Amino acid sequence: MDDNDILLLDELARKEQVKTKLEQIGRPSLLRRIGSGLLDLLFIFVTLALLELFAAGVLFRPLGYFDAQNSIDKIFVESGLYVRQNGFNVQLVNAYDDSKSVEDNYDVPIAAYYATDPRCTKENKLTDYVKAKLDSGFYTEGADGPTLKDNVDDGLLKSFYEEQYAEALDFLTKDPDYVAAVNKTFKITAYSILVSFLIAAAAFYFAVPLARKDGETVGQIICKICLVDASCVGRVRKMQVAARSLTVVVLNFLIPFWVFVFFNHVTMLPVLISFAMMCLVKYNRGVQDFASQTQVIQKREAAALKIKHER
Repeated sequence: MDDNDILLLDELARKEQVKTKLEQIGRPSLLRRIGSGLLDLLFIFVTLALLELFAAGVLFRPLGYFDAQNSIDKIFVESGLYVRQNGFNVQLVNAYDDSKSVEDNYDVPIAAYYATDPRCTKENKLTDYVKAKLDSGFYTEGADGPTLKDNVDDGLLKSFYEEQYAEALDFLTKDPDYVAAVNKTFKITAYSILVSFLIAAAAFYFAVPLARKDGETVGQIICKICLVDASCVGRVRKMQVAARSLTVVVLNFLIPFWVFVFFNHVTMLPVLISFAMMCLVKYNRGVQDFASQTQVIQKREAAALKIKHER
């Protein structure tokens, strides 16, 4: 038997020893792990909310957020397609006045918008609107324009106007000034939330665990669980803690955030994958545990470990 065979046998023996210790060591219940994760989220979101309040009060105005929001409000008011209620611009669908006729609720503001807005007049939107009314079968052509026929069902007429109103709103939201203002408010908000989250994550996912000898987050401290090095069932190393925290932040937060910002789509798939692994994989290890070669154990088990890891 040569030296390579001896080294291989030693490695196999070591791995078997580690496997035995992982099977014997006390692991926390899945409910406790979920609870610690939710506590971490609570602390992070509270911190994020406080940082956002600070940003809104100190940074948003210099960045032009409120000017852009005022531009949006002005566009809505000038279009006549919104009703101002309690300081908010409300769509006509939600501000429908049953005491008025269907035409008063919809036809008057839509026609006024198409007749006065420069973009509408340039693209002959009023002409198209008049044609749509005649094509609907609810109107006949009169000397002063389309005239509503007698005995038209109000429900059908309302449905027609809701479609026309939706088209008017669609045209309004393509206004370059509106698009620019919305994009500006969205970017300021999105990047502000991102920076606030990174600050909160740095505190609760990096600073606290790296300061603890067993790599616990605040939630794990409360739930009395911690980390060990899964490769030797010894004390977790700082690099493993950092790798684990980075995986959690990227997989469960930054990827969903990136998908939402750039694709306008909400996805929880990375979170569900990690949760499914914790439920189904041996030793309840998630993606973050495999990426960092760590294992979550009960805090009282950490004190009983005698194996020292060479740092």
